[in-house]
Amino acid sequence: MTILNSLLKMIIVRDKLLIEFENYSQYHSNRKVLLHMTILFVAGTIAAYSLVMKHVLNNVARPHTR
Repeated sequence: MTILNSLLKMIIVRDKLLIEFENYSQYHSNRKVLLHMTILFVAGTIAAYSLVMKHVLNNVARPHTR
């Protein structure tokens, strides 16, 4: 009976470790995705701001013609 109990405990501990590793892996993966999304958002914002400012500054010096 004790051998069966110890085997069951080993299986439970192994499954618990696998579940914890899976949760950590998902957490790490989610952090990576969030980091990449943040980097893309910042880069996109800088690019859009640069294009708008280039357009505005080029048209400030020109006289408005009709």
